Parts: sequence; C-alpha cells; structure tokens
Amino acid sequence: MVFGDTLRPPQDLTPEFQAELTAEDGSLVLIAGVIPATHEIVIERVTGAPPQGRVHELWLIAEDAVAPVSLGVLENEGVTRIRVPDEIAPGVRTGTIAISDEPPGGSPTGAPTGTVLATATFSDI
Repeated sequence: MVFGDTLRPPQDLTPEFQAELTAEDGSLVLIAGVIPATHEIVIERVTGAPPQGRVHELWLIAEDAVAPVSLGVLENEGVTRIRVPDEIAPGVRTGTIAISDEPPGGSPTGAPTGTVLATATFSDI
C-alpha cells in the first residue's frame, strides 16, 4: 500500500496578520495574530486581566457589518485560540476587532454590554 499520493503537506500555522489591542490607560495589552489556513485568531495576553467575576470577550466588526459579532471569551491568562466561523472569516483581515468587559460566559445579548476596552485592525506581519 502506498500513502505518498494521499499525504498533503502540513498547513502553514504561522500568523500572517497581527494587531495590538491596548487599553487607553495601558492596563490591558493583547497581541492577536490571524492564521488564515485554519481560520484562527491567536490572542496572547501580554498584560492585564478582567476584574474578579468578569471576562474579556473578542468581537469582530466587519467593514460592511451593521453590528459586531462575538468571536468568543478569552482565557484570563496566557494564550487563547479562537476559530472564526467560515462565513465571517473573510471579514477578519479588513475588519476591526474589539475587546469588551463582560459577565461570566460573555455577553448575554449577543452585543457588547460592558465597556469596550480596546479596538484594533490587523496589519501584515
């Protein structure tokens, strides 16, 4: 049995675009990278954490969007990996991302309910 013809080279898992989300007072700094091959956003928490009993939620505001779309809740420390749904993945590169302060589990309304702490757009690495 020969498997050589069915094996594919590994996907490039290197971020191609990057954004820095920094709160106005500098208390929160996050670095976000986009891996197009897997439709993932990888967020590294450089500094800052949500207050006790709160979480940080990542949002995408696509160029042509009428409302932000939740991409998920971040881990309170370290790195968070979020897979962007296929139908909105093309909007990540040209859209704006934002971080909001939310109750545990994220916004109960589907829109940011807490303070928007930082916004950014992606640039080529």
